Amino acid sequence: MYGDKSKPVIVVESELDSMLIQQYASHLVCSIALGGVNKKPDQEIHNILKKAAVILLSLDYDDPGKRRNAF
Repeated sequence: MYGDKSKPVIVVESELDSMLIQQYASHLVCSIALGGVNKKPDQEIHNILKKAAVILLSLDYDDPGKRRNAF
């Protein structure tokens, strides 16, 4: 997880995606990498997501990402 937890949260698949988001938009959002579409958030991430005012789920636009548009 990267960034200020009080900001809107973007959930992505890879660490690289998360790092790039923070490089260019750290003043706007917090980013969380799941580590793949088959991974579910751990308790720490779950708690952050429960408190987030806004959550943007941004999985890869491939077959696994399309199938897992909700976790």
